[in-house]
Amino acid sequence: MTDSIDQDGIRWYRHAEAPAGAVLCFFTDRDGKHRGPSARHAVECHAAEVGIGAGRTGQAYAIPLRGSGSAILPFTELLQHVRGFLHYARRHSDEAFVVSAYSEACAGYPKSWMASLFSGYPPNVFFRDWGFEQEIPVAHNPFRVVVAGPRHMPNKTEVWRRLDELSSRLKPTVPFQVVTSESQGTPQLAREWAISRGHADRVFTAPWTVLDVPGAMPHVTGSGREINASAGRIRDAWVAAYATHLVAFLDQRSFSTRHLIQLCRQEEVKVPVWLPRWTA
Repeated sequence: MTDSIDQDGIRWYRHAEAPAGAVLCFFTDRDGKHRGPSARHAVECHAAEVGIGAGRTGQAYAIPLRGSGSAILPFTELLQHVRGFLHYARRHSDEAFVVSAYSEACAGYPKSWMASLFSGYPPNVFFRDWGFEQEIPVAHNPFRVVVAGPRHMPNKTEVWRRLDELSSRLKPTVPFQVVTSESQGTPQLAREWAISRGHADRVFTAPWTVLDVPGAMPHVTGSGREINASAGRIRDAWVAAYATHLVAFLDQRSFSTRHLIQLCRQEEVKVPVWLPRWTA
């Protein structure tokens, strides 16, 4: 086993060789034609069946990257397939799983984006690509609470009261981390609360300026800046993969918050939702 730490002294990485006989988790197409190198290897050496493009097949597990006609799947759909694999691995703790190398050329998404979906992977999952493993956000804190809500007219008293309430319900002696987007308003108040209470915090920033990825929606803002309007959904997928709890403050305009709630519920993240008093 090899451990390493980055120059900031924050992120640790685990790397170990997978035991012999491990189940191969490979990336493929949803129609199960298994055209890529790792997919062909899964067929030839791990009894993966042609025609099965998702889930367990032989001594392998398929994660589809492309759908019909070789179209790359939306990122939120990739989230469901990756997390489905991790849930399966947890339920089969008597087996070891090794994830094959990920190819940006085949999938279209940067390696760091895909790696973020594997956050919190169980100890029986190993990776052939150490560089990929290093990109996975390390989940040191057992309670990782994402806080989402309106950017406008936030009520500091209410936000802080609700976070104090949740903190008291969780184990006070267990490390607690506040997770937010880079936005102002409610996320900013949550970051201030974390600092005030001595908790760790982590910010996930949407890739607004990345336009050359599948599903990008170029949009020119009022200031003339071109952005990827779908970047918030990419960030939400990272957050849903990383979080254990979600505190959501809803108003009538929080479409992005509703989207995050939906993703977190799919991930079985515990979701207390409050309608802010200032908009009730």
